[in-house]
Amino acid sequence: MSRSTTPRKKAISAGTLPEQPGVLVAKRHHLLVRWSHWLNVPILLGLILSGISIYWSSPISSVELEIIFEIAG
Repeated sequence: MSRSTTPRKKAISAGTLPEQPGVLVAKRHHLLVRWSHWLNVPILLGLILSGISIYWSSPISSVELEIIFEIAG
């Protein structure tokens, strides 16, 4: 048997899109997803600041801070 000699079209991979005006490259996430991600930013910041304030309120950290301020000042 012989192979077919008809020309084939080039295959387009899933990662490449043809260059056409108005074609979206990436879809945006749903509004709920975007809001929930941005809602996590202040919550995470609050958790970090809360942990820092708990650490600073312990007597061990106050001694370390006094030493640092004496060296720096």
